[in-house]
Amino acid sequence: MSKEKSEAMIDFLTWPPDRAYMEFNVFRYAKSTDGKAVVSLQLAYRFTDVSAEGLERFTQLRASWINQAAAFDMNIVHATLAQ
Repeated sequence: MSKEKSEAMIDFLTWPPDRAYMEFNVFRYAKSTDGKAVVSLQLAYRFTDVSAEGLERFTQLRASWINQAAAFDMNIVHATLAQ
């Protein structure tokens, strides 16, 4: 994600063996401002509608959440932790 290799993003979908629900996660990781730690942003969504329509809604949600995580100003996180 980052040309400076100071940030990375991962998304994944998981479910229990009985498939009673699915959970979608997006993580964005960034080096701390001092470069000695890692901070992260997580978006998570658990859904039980695994019908074709539910999966289509998830597909739209996935793209939106990835874009939102990528656009989030991580300086907000850094500033909060610096207090």
